[in-house]
Amino acid sequence: MAHDAGFQSVDVSGDSHWATKLSQFKVDLDGIDTTSLCKPSCGALIDSGTSLLTFPRSASHITDALKQKVKKDCSNLDQLPTLYFELDGAEVVLPPRAYIFKVLDNNGNPYCRGAFMKVDKESQFGEVFILGMPFLRYYFTVFDRQNKQVHIARSTEDCQVAHHMSLLATNATASGRSGRHGFGSADFQEATPADLDDVISPSWVSAEGQYIHL
Repeated sequence: MAHDAGFQSVDVSGDSHWATKLSQFKVDLDGIDTTSLCKPSCGALIDSGTSLLTFPRSASHITDALKQKVKKDCSNLDQLPTLYFELDGAEVVLPPRAYIFKVLDNNGNPYCRGAFMKVDKESQFGEVFILGMPFLRYYFTVFDRQNKQVHIARSTEDCQVAHHMSLLATNATASGRSGRHGFGSADFQEATPADLDDVISPSWVSAEGQYIHL
């Protein structure tokens, strides 16, 4: 699988979960240093049972800044930054459409909001991120129990492997963080429709205690 076109393999470091080491998170936000997170590492759980992207509480200033940038009428998605996650040496990116949801208020009027949730947990790899459905909508993911790996490739709109797109190597984005990296215009203009009543997360997120063994 590692040699299939478009796929990169990420080692699973977790003992009980599909978790890997997150060595760096980056996003371009004026006046905010995001590179100090995950030193030396964080734990990143890839989970289809989580509706949102969850960030540790120490990243609240980052998610709050992203939320404040979003106009409720969804008119400025093309001005929002791309998110970068370095997973076990593979850098994956998420455009605004991945982390901005279009939902309905109590009167049935649509508005845009960030698809973020805070999780106050520590793991054997550091603070915990969960890459939920916003990640899995953009990355075709194969969970390989035999080799204890996760194989990821960019996904098309109809959930097929985008063979013509590869994941970005870490050094490939060093001078081009504002690029679109092969994403379509809709990824910077349209939010993902969602129903907040359907949002779910793992039960351990709200359980007592700060430590979770991944």
